[in-house]
Amino acid sequence: MIGYKIDQHELNTIMKRFRKYNKKQQEAIDNEIKKSAVRITTKAKRYSPVRTGRLRASLHWLIKGKNTNYRYRDNEGNTFTGELGVQVKEGAIVGTNVHYAERVETREVNTETGRQPFLQPAYLEDIPKLLRGIKKVFKDAGSKQ
Repeated sequence: MIGYKIDQHELNTIMKRFRKYNKKQQEAIDNEIKKSAVRITTKAKRYSPVRTGRLRASLHWLIKGKNTNYRYRDNEGNTFTGELGVQVKEGAIVGTNVHYAERVETREVNTETGRQPFLQPAYLEDIPKLLRGIKKVFKDAGSKQ
């Protein structure tokens, strides 16, 4: 499996230093993390190279409490069952179980097309937006006190 984890535990540890938060704020943070996972998945699909469409279709996000199995179909109509192979206890994970995804993301696939990262750029582009969303949760909480 190749993927990126939005680590809620790390975010929570950092945020606890600044302010304690209640259940409603935790739900708002969880919602921001979910929105980020959806955005990262959408962008990664847009950035992924397409030959059969399997890699693009296999990209998936998971949050705690959600089923880890999912089904997808490539451009040729072949159906696959996806499994990221992890249980999400906190935060979210965006990834794929397609066996060649890591080669595409990190190494030169062939001399014609070369390396074509798709997950890392999507992740790096979204992190500032995620952090702004979380800061807004705290700003809104501060204005209600």
